[in-house]
Amino acid sequence: MNIKYLYAIAISLMVAACASITDVVPAGKDTYVVAGDSEINSGASVKTDLYKKANAHCETMGKKLLPVNESVSSQAAELRFRCLEEDDPEYVRPVMESVPNVRIETN
Repeated sequence: MNIKYLYAIAISLMVAACASITDVVPAGKDTYVVAGDSEINSGASVKTDLYKKANAHCETMGKKLLPVNESVSSQAAELRFRCLEEDDPEYVRPVMESVPNVRIETN
C-alpha cells in the first residue's frame, strides 16, 4: 500500500475524531454558551474542549471563567458560563448545577 494513502487515511480518522464545537454565543449580561458534539469521543471529552474554548474566550477579554451550568450526554455537551473580572464579587467558587437529560415527574 502506498504511504500517501496511509497518511490520507490517518488524517481522515483524526479529523473525524475531533469534536465539533460551536462558536461562543452571548446569552445575557457577561454570560455565554458554547456546545459541541462528537461522533467518536464521549460527552465528557467534549466537555473538556468546551471548558478550554470558554476559558480562552474569557482570557481574550482579560476576565476569568465562571461556569454556571453544564449538560453532558453520551457524545455531546453544553456549557453556560460567565466572564468576570477577578475582583468581581460574583467571581466565587462555582456551585455546579448539571442539567439532567431526563426528568421524572410524579403526581
